[in-house]
Amino acid sequence: PIGKTAFSIDFGRGDNFEDSGSRLWTIGVGFVQKIDRSATELYVGYRFHHAYTRTTGALDSIHAIMTGARVKF
Repeated sequence: PIGKTAFSIDFGRGDNFEDSGSRLWTIGVGFVQKIDRSATELYVGYRFHHAYTRTTGALDSIHAIMTGARVKF
């Protein structure tokens, strides 16, 4: 009764950035809840990045969280 809900998941991978032998993989999830009564959408997303190179091994991983709201008027 509150409104529609949406969910997403994605995955990506990349190789050999700038000829450095670097590799990266990333995964993310997202969630949106519509609130029809106030014409508002609440959202939250999470993304994890993991990179490494052939010469130095694993680099620091990155965790990112995004949240917010969109109000239509």
